[in-house]
Amino acid sequence: MPCLPSDRYTALPIQRYLKTGATAYTEIADAFASRKPAALRAALAKHAAVLERDRNGGMAKQTTAALVRRNVLRLTQTYLTLSLAV
Repeated sequence: MPCLPSDRYTALPIQRYLKTGATAYTEIADAFASRKPAALRAALAKHAAVLERDRNGGMAKQTTAALVRRNVLRLTQTYLTLSLAV
């Protein structure tokens, strides 16, 4: 499940560039979309050099905490909407 911009809002040349020119960021986005913190940490470690080169290391460090918060929020929403009646 690749995490690319919607065809509706993004020009075709930009979509092509994202697939080929920004693979590090696409892999990180895919790992975030998988909702698995271990996969995200692995993608961040794999592309640490690219992130530091682009000066996005600080932002990348925030993504793991954001994923955990998002997962907790999603699970909270799930359990709040469950009916307790049998």
